[in-house]
Amino acid sequence: MYNFDFIIDVCEREELKTGYETISKLELWDWLRAYDINNRVIDPVMLKIMAAMNATNHSIMYRLKYIADNGENAFKESYLHYIRIEHEKMMERRQIINQQHWQNIISRL
Repeated sequence: MYNFDFIIDVCEREELKTGYETISKLELWDWLRAYDINNRVIDPVMLKIMAAMNATNHSIMYRLKYIADNGENAFKESYLHYIRIEHEKMMERRQIINQQHWQNIISRL
């Protein structure tokens, strides 16, 4: 079974593990690869998957579809790339806040 330990959010990690195990157990990776996830009408097979997962979170299905289309390694790389970008944005925001903070302190002197 694929290891999702790189996923930061514990709930998301567990949902992905459950979804991955469910699709593997039902042998539906080929079906998911061919499925148009943006279809307005939810396919009965998709309902079966979600029921087996006991899930209502459609974003997990988009992640599983990405895995079906691109593979586990591409998913991991994409996720970690996203995390790096978000971390860089956070660091930039933190730097701006720190600069503003020090400017306020200096202006009071």
